[in-house]
Amino acid sequence: MEDLNGPILKFFADLIFKEIGIVYNEMTFYQLESRLESVVAHFELDSMETLHHKVAKLRDQKITKYILDVATNNETSFFRDAKVFKTLIREVIKPLAAEGKSVRIWSAACSTGQEPYSLAMELLTLQKKQKDFDFSIVATDYSQRALDKAKSGIYTQLEVQRGLGSANLVKYFNQKPKVDDRPGTLWEVNDELKKHISFSHFNLLEAWSITGSFDIILCRNVLIYQSLEKRYEILKNMHRYLKDDSYLVLGCAESISNLSDCYESTQFEEARFFRKLATQTKRVSNL
Repeated sequence: MEDLNGPILKFFADLIFKEIGIVYNEMTFYQLESRLESVVAHFELDSMETLHHKVAKLRDQKITKYILDVATNNETSFFRDAKVFKTLIREVIKPLAAEGKSVRIWSAACSTGQEPYSLAMELLTLQKKQKDFDFSIVATDYSQRALDKAKSGIYTQLEVQRGLGSANLVKYFNQKPKVDDRPGTLWEVNDELKKHISFSHFNLLEAWSITGSFDIILCRNVLIYQSLEKRYEILKNMHRYLKDDSYLVLGCAESISNLSDCYESTQFEEARFFRKLATQTKRVSNL
């Protein structure tokens, strides 16, 4: 990394943090530089300095929006951390279904769609066994590029091979005709899955406009990229949108210690979730 890029990377790190809360520090500047270089290539600019000029001086909103988009981490796969899906069905959703309740789920960082589609597959399997069971999934993300792919429901052979079993591939996907400029086989999610999911753009750091409450909120591997203050704000808002005694699902390595009066850590056999308690949220000192 050239020294002259240091101030430029600091400028973009500050911009990204202000707009979407993702933290880049000197330890992760190499990741930020790589992503900014992809922006330079995308807009056919001649240098990082030119990119900085267009954003800092010319206030180019198209480029700025694209930078915020590529700054997000869209790493995902079908049934990522499979034990989470198994535990959700067995410990949370089946009991609700047995009570005849309709289940509403929010995938709050859905990326390119593999998480909500994986959920829908599991829930449709349950629905076939229990005919009166119904469900809906709200799927949101900041990245418009990721959302466009999620809405299309079109995945490459490599993407469907990551976590998706052959039985679900045959049952819920249709093979797409060969497209000349796209190598390899493409697969499209069928309408049976799509009809249960609504996709929309959402910034967790802006005013929350989602209506209704949820039985489950999944916000996996998001808080680890946020500052302490922004983690607190996100958790406080999610507390309001969860039904009493419902569950927040975070990434396997994520914790919300010192929120014991808002969420209760619940360890099941194969996964840990956070149950909402009907109490007033307090300020946290450590997450």
